[in-house]
Amino acid sequence: VDRVLAVEEGTRLFILAPMVRGRKGEYRKELLELQKKGFQRVKVDGVFYEIADVPALDKKYKHDLDVVVDRIVVRGDLATRLADSIETALKLAEGLAVAEFADKPLDSSPTCDGLGSQRAIDGNLIVPDENISLRDGAVSPWAKSTSPYYAQTLEALGKAYGFKLGDKFKDLTTEAQEAILRGTGEREITFQYDDGLRSYKTTKTFEGVIPNLERRWKETESAWMREEIERFMSATPCPVCKGYRLKPESLAVKIAGRHIGEVTELSIRKADQWFTDLPASLNDKQNEIAVRVLKEIRERLRFLNDVGLDYLTLSRNSGTLSGGESQRIRLASQIGSGLTGVLYVLDEPSIGLHLRDIGNTVIVVEHDEDAILHADYVVDMGPAAGIHGGEIIAQGTPQQVMANPNSITGKYLSGALEVATPGVRREAK
Repeated sequence: VDRVLAVEEGTRLFILAPMVRGRKGEYRKELLELQKKGFQRVKVDGVFYEIADVPALDKKYKHDLDVVVDRIVVRGDLATRLADSIETALKLAEGLAVAEFADKPLDSSPTCDGLGSQRAIDGNLIVPDENISLRDGAVSPWAKSTSPYYAQTLEALGKAYGFKLGDKFKDLTTEAQEAILRGTGEREITFQYDDGLRSYKTTKTFEGVIPNLERRWKETESAWMREEIERFMSATPCPVCKGYRLKPESLAVKIAGRHIGEVTELSIRKADQWFTDLPASLNDKQNEIAVRVLKEIRERLRFLNDVGLDYLTLSRNSGTLSGGESQRIRLASQIGSGLTGVLYVLDEPSIGLHLRDIGNTVIVVEHDEDAILHADYVVDMGPAAGIHGGEIIAQGTPQQVMANPNSITGKYLSGALEVATPGVRREAK
């Protein structure tokens, strides 16, 4: 703790718990457990993620996994909080803790450290049901308290803004709702408190539930208190970078009327068209500089188009992709890498196999008629499935397989056999 506090004041650092080091696995259960415990971020293979956005990990490869226990800006009054965070890290990682200095990219937003989002108090979590009255617990953080303080605070606000504790939150005026949630501004309110031991009056402004929770979350040195307050927080777009992850100076640079963040919001189909049209907006010198970069970008976008991902936006978080989408992105990356002599083995992909002939081989496990008929070479396995198969029944071009009398697949391909459409179908239950 003393060594960390000895660094220059204002230095940003992460307190990490190194839970996995160079071990194979997917770690889905571990990530889910961490999320249940209230942790929000992890560092996987050197990259920071919100836990919900961690991409699927390949269980065949070794991975590193660190839990972000705390993010700290060094100052003199953090000793207790720092000690608590290090203790939490030590418990998580069985005696190991890491203090890592934030080495953020030069262009990243200083407010969100390049994540594009911040955890902030969410008004919808403060008042989850507007049909509940104030007396019955409409203000969720105050609902379970047995102290008369909160009810007396609301009574004083009610006298000033014209509402009663029996009123539903939705029936309050907008001004009254804002006063409860965000404070009274410069308007002073007379509060009268009585806790059974003493009674007193005070006239002051009201901070508001949301600012109060935000202040306490920043100032508290109690891990328990931070966890309690985080129940009312959610991820919101960074107010400075608007979710683009870059600082304003970087977003001020525009090409053809768009900055890089706006370009990443385009779908792959629209981005492909935008980059195709871009040279017309550049002068000769700019085109000379950009020609190779644009060629690489367009090729990669074309590969993504070819594997059927034209609807995705470039800014899409990897954690929100389906398994099939992730696989096709990896396929496009492999195809676009320019490797030659590669053997590709795909299991029922059904789309996206329009490869140039540059010496690559594609093996496809497929039952689709069109895919089989377009193959250069077909191997028909049988004679039946599972333990009743495993023999090569026929092989060759689709025409050769269709001509082989031993191939049932060939007979269906040639039309000699067909699957008859049933005259009567069962009703769905």
